[in-house]
Amino acid sequence: MFVLDTVTSLAGCPVDIDGWNVDAVYSGTQKCLSCPPGLAPVVARPRALEIASETQTKVSSCIST
Repeated sequence: MFVLDTVTSLAGCPVDIDGWNVDAVYSGTQKCLSCPPGLAPVVARPRALEIASETQTKVSSCIST
């Protein structure tokens, strides 16, 4: 699976999701887009969704509650 982090580049340089055959892309609005933080644009193509739906293990997090 090809996952692309575009937090500092989305809207600042070309991101050819289809041409590069990227499965999942995520970003943040506070960097290159210069918007308030708190939004996270995400693209997940069918392959990424399929893999995510077949996952048997819960997502772990280092954030304690």
